Amino acid sequence: MASHNTVDLPSLSGTLTAGQALGFTNANTMGNYPLRTRQQKGLLQQFTPLDLSPTWDNGEVIKVRGVRVITLSGHATYSDREYVLNQAVGCIEIIGNRVATRATVLLIGFTLAADLPAATFHIGEDEAVGTMTLPASCLGAYIMTANSPAAYFRMGGDGSLNALATDASSLRVQAAAT
Repeated sequence: MASHNTVDLPSLSGTLTAGQALGFTNANTMGNYPLRTRQQKGLLQQFTPLDLSPTWDNGEVIKVRGVRVITLSGHATYSDREYVLNQAVGCIEIIGNRVATRATVLLIGFTLAADLPAATFHIGEDEAVGTMTLPASCLGAYIMTANSPAAYFRMGGDGSLNALATDASSLRVQAAAT
């Protein structure tokens, strides 16, 4: 009579286990791993490399490290890097943690002009810069949000993903498809 883990097969040496009959070694050990032949060594696991590169197309959420604010009269033009703003009332420069090898900066400009330029996003050799332009009436609220100890911002895509929040999880919610 054979035990529960052996099979009666005709052989010269008597009774073989099921694994031995199929040509595998150590058939009764490590049952949660696939059986392997004598030529295979080590564990049979798939290796999947971890991709930590930023996905700027979907927007990157970045912790705010520093905030600089300038307030202006509204009668002059303000420029910083390639960002130019007419009738500027103020600008907030939000500096974030590095993403990969790039420094991150979000420029939020506030203007008296009725026609607001679209948000932008550019990746340089050593810097990723996003811009947003808002009406002058929003300046105070954005200064308060940017100076929050838990502030995060999102940049990416064509600039339409640029945003500022006091909670990182709210920036990970994607806008509904229109």
